[in-house]
Amino acid sequence: MKKSTIEQLEGSFVSERVKIMKLNTIKKIFFYTVLIASLLLISEFIFCCIDVYNRLQIMMIRMPNVNKFDCFKDILKMNISEYTRNWDYTYFDDDEFRPPALYYLNNIPLNKNKKDIVLLGCSFTYGDLLENENAFHSQLSKYIHRNVYNLGLSASSPREILYIFNNPEILDKLIDKSDNIEYFIYTYIIDHKRRLYSNLRPLSPFYISDKDYKRLIYLELPSWLNHLYTIRYINTILFDNNYYKNNNLLFNLYMREINQKIKSDFKKAKFVIFVYEDDNTLDWEKLKKEGIIVIQRSDLNLDLEDSKYKVSDGHPSAKAWQVIVPALAKELNL
Repeated sequence: MKKSTIEQLEGSFVSERVKIMKLNTIKKIFFYTVLIASLLLISEFIFCCIDVYNRLQIMMIRMPNVNKFDCFKDILKMNISEYTRNWDYTYFDDDEFRPPALYYLNNIPLNKNKKDIVLLGCSFTYGDLLENENAFHSQLSKYIHRNVYNLGLSASSPREILYIFNNPEILDKLIDKSDNIEYFIYTYIIDHKRRLYSNLRPLSPFYISDKDYKRLIYLELPSWLNHLYTIRYINTILFDNNYYKNNNLLFNLYMREINQKIKSDFKKAKFVIFVYEDDNTLDWEKLKKEGIIVIQRSDLNLDLEDSKYKVSDGHPSAKAWQVIVPALAKELNL
């Protein structure tokens, strides 16, 4: 009887000890979960502040006379809207693109013997702070009497361009995939090289190159992962060294792959790089040898440094495109 009681006590003690161990495990899991979540929230706040500060610095360089507080409010509002948008969307939404010039330039007679033009690029191409009628594609369409598509995407880089070309279901929604396209014109700015490594947008397609910079490999990551400021800045830090060493190699690889996609999918179309900001660090002649047409702004003798050629945040103004369009049309015989 005594033995049975002892066994019962021992069993009760073991059972109680197991409960305590389980409880301690749950407490530890809860503690570390809260700790990680807290650290992530703190890091998100810190990196968000860094992002706002960096954007503010860029804006102050572009617009030294602008009110800092107003500029700060605009950037903060933009960051919040980016951060709180639908986390399930894949890289970009269809409504982030402008409609083709044909949709709202009804009074412009189109030359049916001439083929369409497609513009590629970032906010410069899109036309930040410009009405549809004043953006690059509209002014070009009015000047050459052709339909012009605008595939400019704010804060993007060649990563987004290549992703669009690699996904026909996206491209089919944006342009008429026929033989009726003559040129794909990509507007280049120097910051595009940096954007190949760091995510200016909340989400960007993620490509890595092989060791010899001969091929790009697409990596599909969970959308929420790339949405976090912490991940975006870790990505930037990890690739910083590569950026300083090999950014030109990676940029050239993107240009080659985009050119190859155009050649394969639009056999009669040509790829044009319009270098809005002259960049002598890139070997443009090498790209020309691969059949890419490169037109630097300096080739067109265009001086656009005057403030009238810039909107409030430093992007090209309507007057800038009024000067660029005739020169570019003449150079390409549009």
